[in-house]
Amino acid sequence: MLQTKLQTKQLALHAKRKDRGLSLTETLLVLGVIALVAVIAYAGYNAATGSVKAGGDAQALVQMAGNINKTFATAADYNGVTTANLINAGLVPKAFKVRGVTNIIHSNGSDIIPGFAPATNSTQYAIAYLNVPADQCMEIAQSISSAVQEVFISNSATAPTATTLQTKPTTGAVKTAAAPTFAAVTAIPLCAATTAARHIIVYGS
Repeated sequence: MLQTKLQTKQLALHAKRKDRGLSLTETLLVLGVIALVAVIAYAGYNAATGSVKAGGDAQALVQMAGNINKTFATAADYNGVTTANLINAGLVPKAFKVRGVTNIIHSNGSDIIPGFAPATNSTQYAIAYLNVPADQCMEIAQSISSAVQEVFISNSATAPTATTLQTKPTTGAVKTAAAPTFAAVTAIPLCAATTAARHIIVYGS
């Protein structure tokens, strides 16, 4: 009988402890695990989102290059390749946003600048993709390289303009007419997050 009473008391005490819920240590442990899972999930989401943006923008850049080639195939030069002309002619892929006739915006929120290069070659056009995120730089540069003649990655804090595109960069070449294979080894440090900026500039004809 005494043993039964003791067992009953122990069971009652155990139940009372269970009713109290988690201790502070247990609560902190649970919160820590939840926070860790959230951080991992957020990092994975950001990486996946960045990859989707890079793939979509690269495809749209290839499409834009194709639109320019097709439209200006019979022209003597590419002097008509301007932001306003591409917008007015409906040559801007739907993946990019358009603001009036002055801005073409890519998925990361910065400008895409089309232009021409009469100072170096009047039979070439240019497209500059400004402020490329480091985690998208390699994918975009390598993907667009298959559709154009030359690819440069500029680390200048001063972004290219339609006027400066008329003269090709003297540094940052990762594909040229003379070296037509995309140079991934050269592109890697140019795409690094530690650089001041990343602007992809392409020239096609």
